[in-house]
Amino acid sequence: MINIFVTLICSVVCGLLGRMGGSGNYPRQARIVGIPAIACILAYILGCHSWLSLALSFSLMAGAISTYWDFLFHDVDNFFMHGAVIALSLLPIAFPNHWLGFASAVALYTLWMGLWSKFTTNVVWEECGRYAIIPIGIYLLYYV
Repeated sequence: MINIFVTLICSVVCGLLGRMGGSGNYPRQARIVGIPAIACILAYILGCHSWLSLALSFSLMAGAISTYWDFLFHDVDNFFMHGAVIALSLLPIAFPNHWLGFASAVALYTLWMGLWSKFTTNVVWEECGRYAIIPIGIYLLYYV
């Protein structure tokens, strides 16, 4: 029960960091570094105690969060691809025995980030919602 509470707190913090990094009022690093840091802290709390896995996942997620794949899609942000690549950054944490949770996180991030960004018109809610889902996917790694 406490893990659900911690995941929800991390979800709110990631949503806020996602908006802060995109608002222009704070450094972009609030999003690029802050969200992977919260994600790795949550993964550690939930049971990933491999520092190498956490460091790899942190690095991959920071890189994934910093691009929207518009160079592949003619200057149009593709949030479906954005979500899928962020989910792939969880691979070092998921390896070797959390494959069902990993597949669930990939599906969740890909669909949620793409559909949420497509159907949400308020930029504040769009950025908060897009990044608030990240801790929930990490929770799925351990509890699916």
